[in-house]
Amino acid sequence: MQGIDSAGPGHVTLEVTLPDDAKFGAEVPGSMTVYALLEDGKVYKQTMPERRVRLAANPFGKGAMRGAYYLKDVKTDEIFVAKRMLDTKDTSEASYEADILTQIYARFLAYRFNKQRAVQKMLDFAPGCIIRIGSMRTMYFMEPLLRGEFVKYGSHVVGAGNRHYWGVDHVSHTTCMQVFN
Repeated sequence: MQGIDSAGPGHVTLEVTLPDDAKFGAEVPGSMTVYALLEDGKVYKQTMPERRVRLAANPFGKGAMRGAYYLKDVKTDEIFVAKRMLDTKDTSEASYEADILTQIYARFLAYRFNKQRAVQKMLDFAPGCIIRIGSMRTMYFMEPLLRGEFVKYGSHVVGAGNRHYWGVDHVSHTTCMQVFN
């Protein structure tokens, strides 16, 4: 699915091979809870109207904490990524909400960083939401499916000693510590 480009550490080209329709599960209801950071620093939370979705039968990737599945919106045919915690003891709404809030605050700080400096390449964090799928209302962290070329900064891609990743990782992890400690 991805390869590290010769342009340097963290340069990733995502060549996505989507599963055919037969590899998606049955159509089921899905309800999303979206989060936004308001100007006053407060977090806005809203549950959206139910939508019909189909989740891929198997994950296309696994990390240390989550399995990643393709998720298809039946009405729009748009494909998303749905991530589920691998540790079944850590599937509370609070753990998923912590991920969302960390990304929201990191994205806000990236926006402010970009605005205050004349940067050629913008720093951004993918938006996400919580989606509950099927009759069991199983929770997933849902985010856009990224395609094309970009630089991915994170310790699992470029290594903790790489100077290119430190700032981005620091923004995300420091934000998490400030919000939740």
